[in-house]
Amino acid sequence: MEGADVVAVAFLLVWGGYSTGLWGWCLLRDYDVTFGQLVSPGRPYAGPWPPARIPSSQTWPSGAAAKASTAAAVRPSPVGAPAQSFAPVQNATGAFPTLQPGGQIIPGTA
Repeated sequence: MEGADVVAVAFLLVWGGYSTGLWGWCLLRDYDVTFGQLVSPGRPYAGPWPPARIPSSQTWPSGAAAKASTAAAVRPSPVGAPAQSFAPVQNATGAFPTLQPGGQIIPGTA
């Protein structure tokens, strides 16, 4: 094996060991998170941490409680609620001090 191959194999072993250990910890703590939710690079777990516990009616994590709490967390604002708006920053670099030729420092405006 060449150097790049060894690095790739080492990376996969470390990532796999960490992922398996994390999922084992979640199983010991009875968190309702599936292995796929923890290790998916495209759709990582985005719910609240710690996740909900596994219901007493099931013995294996299904991830349903985590999906429900995630959906509740991104619920749109109620009708009639004021919309949040942010004013654009006119001069973003004006907040930083500038150094003039000759060593004079001019403080920022923020």
